[in-house]
Amino acid sequence: MSTNDSTTIATSGLSAGSGPPSVRRLPRRHGHLVAGLAAVLLVAALFVVPASTPAYASAPRCTTQHSWHRYDYYGDRFLGLQPGFIDFTVWTPAARNNDGSYTWNCLLAQGSHNDAVYELQSEINACYGSSPTWGGVALGLHLAEDSDFGPATKAALVKIQKFHKITADGVYGPQTATTMRHNAWSNGGDTGTGPICEDMPG
Repeated sequence: MSTNDSTTIATSGLSAGSGPPSVRRLPRRHGHLVAGLAAVLLVAALFVVPASTPAYASAPRCTTQHSWHRYDYYGDRFLGLQPGFIDFTVWTPAARNNDGSYTWNCLLAQGSHNDAVYELQSEINACYGSSPTWGGVALGLHLAEDSDFGPATKAALVKIQKFHKITADGVYGPQTATTMRHNAWSNGGDTGTGPICEDMPG
């Protein structure tokens, strides 16, 4: 399983004091242009993922879904299991690396619309609904699985992040990816076989 990726999220914007030093002296038509541009940048900033912060600095964008086969030898407090052997397959939102491999440490935010969002919505319904799959948490969440990361998906993610006591910003980033429960299938070991909700190791 690869969690390394050379792709970074580039951000751009105006820093404090980088605008024209004498906007008031511009002709009226230019003043309107500057004001209009500032308004557009302000609106756009509301939908930009804060990729310049350390938590998101190196995370690629989630664009698809992928399954991982892994073993858990350390038990699971949500499943009530003591350290033992669990063999399972887990699905997560994923990013495809340049070399064709995948990583689950990726980034999703409001405004995204792709298969990764569908996977996230599916996981929220299965693992954080009113009657969650084994290993899930009953938070009563239910989302339309429409692949659209809108306000409802963001609000659900905030509720999950608050439950897990991590940064509650409504962004699916590396911290959330390694904390929340994902759709999984137990292949054997101490759990037998069947659907399950599991986390991914950090």
